[in-house]
Amino acid sequence: MTLPAHAQTTHVFVEGDADAIDRAAGVGRVRLCAALQGIDNEEQVRDLDRQLHDLRRGITQQMEEARSELAFSRFKQGAWEPFIEKGALPKDLHITSIITIGQDSSLVATQQNGLFILSGDRLIPFTPSGKGFSPYQNFSGAVQVDDECFIVGTYTNGFYLINKKGQVLENLSKREGLQNNNVRSVFMDRNHNIWLGLDSGIDFIAFNNAIKHINLAVMNSGSGYAAVIHHNKLFLGLSNGIYELPLPDVKDLSYAPNECKIIAEGQTWGLSLINDRLLAGKDAGFFEVKDDKK
Repeated sequence: MTLPAHAQTTHVFVEGDADAIDRAAGVGRVRLCAALQGIDNEEQVRDLDRQLHDLRRGITQQMEEARSELAFSRFKQGAWEPFIEKGALPKDLHITSIITIGQDSSLVATQQNGLFILSGDRLIPFTPSGKGFSPYQNFSGAVQVDDECFIVGTYTNGFYLINKKGQVLENLSKREGLQNNNVRSVFMDRNHNIWLGLDSGIDFIAFNNAIKHINLAVMNSGSGYAAVIHHNKLFLGLSNGIYELPLPDVKDLSYAPNECKIIAEGQTWGLSLINDRLLAGKDAGFFEVKDDKK
């Protein structure tokens, strides 16, 4: 059907049941209504309906044919060419996200087959560890945080912060304050803060905040009075004791694994380093912290 040159489309909408629309042909009652200025012809509307159905059916068929033959393809010299054939990939591979994590590597997140590193023409399984991480969760998306770390969202366990070495640095879920554990999408804004699309709404995480709250469960909500870094460990003086947190070789201390432990109980008022000796002022007196105890 050719529309007159002067015809102006004002709006197009679809009504009908969703299943029929999704199948895009013949099942259920689907009616496409186009309001066209200067045209009031039901036959033309039905003809347009058929053309759109045929168009979508053709596109869907082309996609299915391409999917049956190709898996990973690159656009070269005006055409798509495969560089990893489907037969070399896990069965029923469903990719949910691909992000760049280096000059020659990408992270591939899938719905049922885990995580992979795409390097050159190879797809290599990537299995992070820590924080009870399961490599075969359903991953909904991924986003790179910085040169060393990235976030992957899941349908059942919130999201994970992972570094390139495969260490799971953090897991944020409903337990840590998310509305629920079903992360549908992950987005990082220009200020490097994280937005999560969830089943029940949107969560914002001030990921790039210069000040971050430390209130680990082992601390029992104690009030903080002092903090000292000594021999690659963070010592915290709280109202209920002295706590020690090992620090890995990372730029951001908030990425440190949650391996905090208490080494002395009781009110702690101050911590000081004098001649490479860690001293603590407590209700019970003045002490030296040595060999992880006072």
